[in-house]
Formats: sequence, structure tokens, C-alpha cells
Amino acid sequence: MKTIDTNKVIICKQSLAEMKKVYETMLCRHFPADEVKPFRYIEKWYQEGRYMGYGLYQMDESGNPVGTCLAYAWLCCMKAEKWALLDYYAVEESLRGQGTGSWFLKQILENYTDGMPVIIEVENPDELDEFDEAQKAQEKAKRLRRVAFYVRNGVRETKLSATVFHVPYRIMVYLPKHMIKENAADTEQLFELENLKQAYYAFYTHIREHVVLGK
Repeated sequence: MKTIDTNKVIICKQSLAEMKKVYETMLCRHFPADEVKPFRYIEKWYQEGRYMGYGLYQMDESGNPVGTCLAYAWLCCMKAEKWALLDYYAVEESLRGQGTGSWFLKQILENYTDGMPVIIEVENPDELDEFDEAQKAQEKAKRLRRVAFYVRNGVRETKLSATVFHVPYRIMVYLPKHMIKENAADTEQLFELENLKQAYYAFYTHIREHVVLGK
């Protein structure tokens, strides 16, 4: 395990070519196959201006990124609906467990989402039917750790769950500070079930028949 100096790293917006490289060398390693969408969807949304990737890189003395990507956060932004979706988020295995993930997540949520609330999908720890009895406890613990990671970093749980292409998710939401401070009553309305459903569906209009929402 190695520790990074946050004063010597830089967050960069990735080009489509850089995202494709991350997709092929990292993302397909970090996520189960049934959670990895075909890159053609990402390419289409990127070209439409509603999908973007950010990478964490080491920084040289001139302030330029060097080396390979250390972590990445890919966002789908629906500016008309004023919501963002954290589509993929991962940190290289060698950097996990010593604060890099929390630091990078906070940077992304606070500075790279245009002040919009962010929907985050976490595999549902209560939906484990595909695992045998020997695997269930281990998988449940892993999923609960992911939920706890996001909660520690200011993300709130909601009452909404979803199944996308048969993968069950628990839906969480990050609210930027200005929304919490200035619009306390309106903030709570964001967490009403019907409002969350409407926002979530907006990201999946192209495959809505494969999305099932529940409580």
C-alpha cells in the first residue's frame, strides 16, 4: 500500500481517448461485467456534452499530469433537470484504505458537478439472491462498507432502490452545501420518492425498459 501527497497530484478532465484507455485497462477490472456499459454509450453522451470523466494523476514540478491514472470519477450531467449521476468511481487498488478515495470523492462532489445534487448507485446489500449461502455474508459486508464510505463523505441514503439490467442498487444522494444552507425546505423535497424517481429515470431514458424502481 502506498500513500499519495495530495499537494503533488492533479485532477484533470479526461479526453475521450483517455477515458477509453481507462475503460479498457482499469474500469473493466474494477467493476463486475454486468455493471460495465458498452463504451459506445459513453462515447455518444460525451459527444453530446452530458458525460465527462475526471482522473487523478501525479503532478510534475511544472504542474502537469504525469504517469497513469490513479483514480477516476465519471459523471453524467442532466443540466435541464439539474441533477448529476456518478456513473463510475474507483481508486487503484494500491491506493485504497489510506484516505485517497475520500479526498478524491470530496474534490469531485464539491468542485466538479456544477453545484448540482449527485445521484450515486451502490449495490444493494439487501439483495443477494444471486449468491450462495457461503458468499452472502462476505458480499453483504462488502456492500455495507461501500454505503458507509459514502455516508462518511457526506452522501445521504434515500428510500429509493433500483434494478438496472438485473443489478440491484440502493440510491444515495449528495447535496452541495449551498442547497442545504439556502433551501432547507426545498432540500427535503428532493428526497421525496416521486422526485427521486423522476430524476433517476432522466438518466435512463434510452434503456428505461431495463430499469425497475422500488421503495
